[in-house]
Formats: sequence, C-alpha cells, structure tokens
Amino acid sequence: MAKNSLSKQEPLLIMNKLKKFFPLKRNSFFDKNQIYVRAVEDVNLRIIKGETFGLVGESGCGKSTLGRVILQLYPPTSGSAVYYGSRVEDMDLNYIVKEIEKLPKYQEHAIKCYQKSVKYDEELVSLKKEIDAIEKSKEMPDKNYEKKQKRVEKLAYLSREQKKEASRQLREGSRTVGSLILEENIEQIRDLLLKATVLFGHNSVIFSGLEGKYSDKYSEEVKSLFEKVRGFKGQKTLAITERTLDPKYQAKLEKNRETGINLTRLDDEEMRNLRRKLQIIFQDPYSSLDSRMTVGQIIGEAVVEHGMYKKGSKELETYILETMSKCGLDGYMLHRFPHQFSGGQRQRIGIARALALKPEFVVCDEAVSALDVSIQSQIINLLMELKEQEDLTYLFISHDLSVIKHISDRIGVMYLGNMVELGPSAEIYADPLHPYTKALLSAIPTTDEIKGTRIILEGDIPSNIFPPSGCKFRTRCPLATDKCAKVVPEYREINPGHFVACHYYEKTKDMK
Repeated sequence: MAKNSLSKQEPLLIMNKLKKFFPLKRNSFFDKNQIYVRAVEDVNLRIIKGETFGLVGESGCGKSTLGRVILQLYPPTSGSAVYYGSRVEDMDLNYIVKEIEKLPKYQEHAIKCYQKSVKYDEELVSLKKEIDAIEKSKEMPDKNYEKKQKRVEKLAYLSREQKKEASRQLREGSRTVGSLILEENIEQIRDLLLKATVLFGHNSVIFSGLEGKYSDKYSEEVKSLFEKVRGFKGQKTLAITERTLDPKYQAKLEKNRETGINLTRLDDEEMRNLRRKLQIIFQDPYSSLDSRMTVGQIIGEAVVEHGMYKKGSKELETYILETMSKCGLDGYMLHRFPHQFSGGQRQRIGIARALALKPEFVVCDEAVSALDVSIQSQIINLLMELKEQEDLTYLFISHDLSVIKHISDRIGVMYLGNMVELGPSAEIYADPLHPYTKALLSAIPTTDEIKGTRIILEGDIPSNIFPPSGCKFRTRCPLATDKCAKVVPEYREINPGHFVACHYYEKTKDMK
C-alpha cells in the first residue's frame, strides 16, 4: 500500500472493546458458576481503508475468532465493530429507531448518576473536614478515624464511577443525535425524529436530516420536522455534568455522532445484505468448498443470491469466467468439482468466491498456511495483485511472521485474546517493544549470526479459561516482576501509531 494513502488515515472498520467469550458446559445442573473461554478480550482496533493489516500470534491466541467476530460469524459478547464502507443513510437499520426511543432514558440516567456523584462529593468534603480536625488535635486517632478514612476512599471511588457512567450514557446517546442529547426538550426531539421516520418510511433519513442534507425525495413536511429538531440545539442545554455547558465538550459529542454502521447491532437480514462488502477466505481449501457443487456453482451462488446476475443467464457465466481468470483459473475448469483440483487451485477457488461479490474488506484467515511453500508465494502474490486491482482492504491472519512481514502495512500481535502490540510493519520488525513480539521475531530462521539468537520462552501457554492475573504474559516473560502479577499493563501509544501493553517495554531491547 502506498504511504500517502495510509497517511490519510480513513478508517474502514473501528473495533472498540470487542469481546468474545465461549461458555463451557457446566459440570452439574446445580453448578451456578458459568465458566467461559476468553477467546477475545477488550480488543481496540482501527483498520485503515486500503491497507493490509497483519494479525499474528501463537495458535489459540484468538486471531481467527477476532476475524469471525468482526464479520459477525460469531456474535460478540460485548463491544462494537463499526463499518464505514457504507453510510447509515444507505441502509434501513432497525437499531437506529431503538436508539432514538431510548434518548430520554440516556439523559435521565446520566442526570441521576451525576446527582449521586454530587451527593458523594458533599459527604466526602464533610468527612475530610472531620478527619482534618482529628489530625490537628492532640488526641490519638480512634477506631472511628480509621472508618472515616476508609469511607473517604470509598466515596471518592463511587463518585468517580458515577461520573464515568453519566459520561458514558451521554456518549451513547450522542452516537445518534450528537450534542442534542444535552437538550431539555429531548422528548420532543425524540417524537419529531420518530415522526420523520414514519413519514419517510426509512430511519436513515435521521443522519442526513440532522446535517441539513436533503434529497429531492424528502417531503416538505419531513424537512420541516428536521428544521424544528435542529432549532432545539443550544436552546435549553442542561448542566447535566460539570462539562456539558462547555462548547468544547458539546463539539466532542457532536463529533461522536456515528455515520458508520455498527455491525454488532444488525439483525440477521441486515447483516446478510452487508455481507456482499465483507468477505472471508478460509484457512482450509479442502473443507471450505462444497464437494457436491461445481466451481461455477460455488463462485456464482452468492452472486445470484445478492441479485448481481440472474441464475442461468449468459451474463452470469461470463462474469464467473472473468472472476476465475483474475484468480488464475482457466475457463475449462468451470464444470469441475473441488476434488479434481490441487490444494493451491482450491484456494484460488476460495479467493474467487470471496472476490466475486466485489467486497471492500476481506478477512484472510490463514489463507496460505495449509499450502506448500512454493504454492504459498503464488497465492500471496495473487492476493497482492488483486488488492491493487480491486482496491481491497485485508485483515491477514497468520502465524508465519515472514509472510506477515512481506504482505502487511501494519501488524497486530495477540496473546491469549488480547492485543499486546500494534504498529507499522517496518517498526515492529526493527524495534519490537513487547517481550512476546521479540520472542516471536527471534524464531524466524535467519543466516545473520548476530540476529540469530533464539529467545526461548519457558513454560506453556496459560489457559484462557483461567488466565493469569495482571499481565497474561508474565508467566513466561523474562522481564516479569511482582508488579506484573498485580497490575494489568496499560495499552498505550509509545511512538506515533505504535502501541504496546507492557510495564517494562524499555527493557525489551536487552532481552536475550
């Protein structure tokens, strides 16, 4: 991918605190404790339009699960995945109406939470005065003194949590209507927006209407409703929290209004319509193809289902042959069955099936790991050529670091369901910040004697059912200390675009 295209930083997908837990069967009917496999936990990721994002890690770290959760092949446990390849106004989404109906509840809950925090703060001030008075006196502190100190700590914590919850509620409401969530007339705003959706018969009118972008198909009544809604902005803004009257905070909420589509909120039919733009190439070219269908049927099935061409038409056959040709498959193979092809040819069929719908985003789930080395290079080169021709964005999942280095613009490293490092490909390979990343890179075969020292990680990968406390990598990390067992490392940006979750990332260079 060209450097100038990456510099624009136009997101195609944004994941926020994405989780996927798989429940395990309980030992008995009377066992109340549900145990989960924590396959993906709190992943925050931004995939830029036009890039190839490489995802690496040992087997079982959650790479493939993350790819499938993004495409909603697995329903997420929590979190969001917002897709910006289509605009909200291009689709009729049921969850938008539900969000509009909840607007007064978001505001009401935010007010209650902040009022609780104010009460906690008042009690906190009073207690601190009593403690100060005891400390200034010459009397020895009694048991009440210790209780008051503990109460101060608890009140400070409760106040913080209530303020966070108030901000979260306002943030959720702003995803639909921006800073209008702060207005006193929120119920009238809700009723006007719902009336507009009924009149127009399409809820996505809300997003273009709030911005004043009307098409000719909008009636004068609908336009009038939105003019009334926009007229409420700044009319009676509530002081819900200490920040809500600040113009900068209002601008932040306005900017928070989402134009992308939250994939985690779509129903089955809505997601099915969107799958044309979001595709996957599976790992195993043997089991991912239906043995009873010919190549033409495999490639053309989704094309027909999405209404691109009519079944049995000459145009459909021509299109399938063109797609096959792009993927290095000859036309005479059209009526063959999967068992009549080699492994590399079967993977080309899988690629053709995915690209036949002209997607924008493709998850390549270990797309070359089941192939011979000689065939791997052919498939990788094919994927790169198709990416340039079709302007595709890839999430390329692999455990082969040399392959990832060759194809990726940016790389994410996963360990036990968490993203431990993320950054530009060249920077990750030249200067890894996480001990796990450095250990993985040291395993790449090389003829360089200086770089040839292998870092051996002792111990086995812990269970992602009962992961270690603090940093999950600490049980195998040569840099681990007591702090690693007690404190979860913050996932932070060290260099521009280079993130890491490690307490002692500065010491990684000295690892041997």
